This record gives sequence, C-alpha cells and structure tokens, in this order.
Amino acid sequence: METNNSFMQHNGIEIVDVYEDYASTRVNFSNELTNYYGFFHGGVYFTLADSAAGLASRSNGANYVTLNANINFMKAVKSGYIYSKARVMSRTTKICVVNVDIFDDHDQLVNSGTYTMYRIK
Repeated sequence: METNNSFMQHNGIEIVDVYEDYASTRVNFSNELTNYYGFFHGGVYFTLADSAAGLASRSNGANYVTLNANINFMKAVKSGYIYSKARVMSRTTKICVVNVDIFDDHDQLVNSGTYTMYRIK
C-alpha cells in the first residue's frame, strides 16, 4: 500500500498491519530521531501516528489527507521502538475519524490522538 512513500521510508517507519479500518506502524529508535534530551522527537510520534491514520482511512480504497490532528504525549521513550495502532472510529462520504494509540516496546501507552482525514478524488 505505501511501498512508494519516501517520507515513511526516510524516517524508518515500517507498516506492520493494514486491514479494513485498521493499521499499525512501527519505528525503531535511532539517534537521528531524537530531540535535544535524547528521547524520540515529538515529530516522530506525530509522523508515526499520522502515517497509520492515513493507512487506516485508505483501507477502504479511497484517498485521504489529514484535515486535523490532536495528539497527547504521555511518556517519553529513549530506546527500543514505538508502534501505533490506528482504528477508524467514524466514516462518512468525505470525513474519516481515526483514533491512534502509540505504545513503547513494553506495550505501555505513550501517546494517543485523534486524526480527522478528508477524502480527496
């Protein structure tokens, strides 16, 4: 589905699963993805979750872009990996709302957000 997504590839984001109204992505820790304090940069969480939201929304075969996002950072991670679980909560002809949770490699919830996706042609 996203084999030509150079942004995901550049950031080391892997697709774990995609099926109807669901997607999961993962990224391994590396120094290139850290903030000043040595933790995963907040932009990595956002990119991981936004990618998963896009995959989940597009699982019906339509094309979507992010219209709005609201994320909550709950715990900083500085080793291992983080992974997302994205689930479609609502879908209309134009709007798809996706909840995305991010977990660390100990399965602890570290980030959660809601992504509103807009269907394009």
